[in-house]
Amino acid sequence: MEKFFESRDALGGRHTVNKQLHSGEELVTLIHGLGYSPSPQAVLNAMAQTGLCLDYSLEAATAQAFLRSVPLNIGVDEGYGFQEVVELRKIFHNSDRNGNGTMSRSQLARVVEQLFPRLAHTIEFRPVLTHLFETADQDHSGSLDFLGFVFMIRQISDHENEVQFELQKQAIEDLGFSQAEANQFRELFMTTDEAGSHTLSLDQIREMLSHSFQLSDVRVEQLRVFFGHVVRPYHPVDGGAGFIEFLHIMRKVAQTGWCASA
Repeated sequence: MEKFFESRDALGGRHTVNKQLHSGEELVTLIHGLGYSPSPQAVLNAMAQTGLCLDYSLEAATAQAFLRSVPLNIGVDEGYGFQEVVELRKIFHNSDRNGNGTMSRSQLARVVEQLFPRLAHTIEFRPVLTHLFETADQDHSGSLDFLGFVFMIRQISDHENEVQFELQKQAIEDLGFSQAEANQFRELFMTTDEAGSHTLSLDQIREMLSHSFQLSDVRVEQLRVFFGHVVRPYHPVDGGAGFIEFLHIMRKVAQTGWCASA
């Protein structure tokens, strides 16, 4: 444990060693460094059982007592990191209106709309959601505990990634882009999406294109029309262009002859 504090403070440029853990994530790092591999949720549960709070620093002695008092080789996190599990716990708690530690099918549906707005509003996803819920609801109670909820969110996230992969693959083929061109567009999209929202606004796309083209009033209006035609009919919820919509806009830009007269 001493080596953990020393190496952490050395990396942080501190000349003195501060024997405090500043976050739950540091606690998980310490536990992993000791050779254990509990899930973030297992650590959260253990902290709650022993009365430790995530919002305050932990003295080294307190951390040592915690490590001696709990099992550190249990728990399932479905591939999520510590902070992600904390955020999911908050969402679960806010949705658990009855305070009984479970989430009903209707409550889950509202959370899915919040976390996966595009996927949630497609007809094709409804039977998938029903199947995933029935799989997670192992006791057939019609509700999920927190671990069941985390399992559901991971399954939905994986499903969304699979759907997006196939849709993007089809869009690249339909629009006539090579894989190299698609990769360049993806890099451009991700660089512009600084917030990591996986969507770009009209203003972001206009700013991005301004580095490559002279944007006259005519072109700005054309871009506004492109954006409206591609984005709004399909995704009126958030009004942003995902990568597929971005590809469609780039094809329209090319077809209008911007590249030839840049």
